Amino acid sequence: MSEQPAFFQPGTTYLRGRWNFQCHAVAPNPFTGEIRALGFLCRRDETASPIALDPDDWATGEWEPQPAHIPAATAAHVLWHEHRDANGYPAGSFTAALLALWDQADDANSARLDAAWPDYAVARGLAATTDGLNRLRTIATTN
Repeated sequence: MSEQPAFFQPGTTYLRGRWNFQCHAVAPNPFTGEIRALGFLCRRDETASPIALDPDDWATGEWEPQPAHIPAATAAHVLWHEHRDANGYPAGSFTAALLALWDQADDANSARLDAAWPDYAVARGLAATTDGLNRLRTIATTN
């Protein structure tokens, strides 16, 4: 059984009732030091608004993490880019350049890329975990 994280996690979408919260970063408030989850909040099928949620928002205990969707092609591109894995294949020129740019990005620019291409952000994050490559291989070969 996996343990519940102590706070919102970047790269995760949460559902609470009719609300969706897409967490893109966690950082301290520059004035108080209180930790904030930065992302976008919306009702289902409505326009999202930027927001910073605090520990009190997390403490409601009603936020359900939603499984991240990684398309098979995205998994294959990341497998190829990161490891030249046989279950992957090269992306087109734009996406290949994007993945190479991501490798060079500092934290602030990496967060911008994460926000713009969340499926690639999740796949790249998964590739860095213990069993992530096997999970990406499964995704890449499923469709």
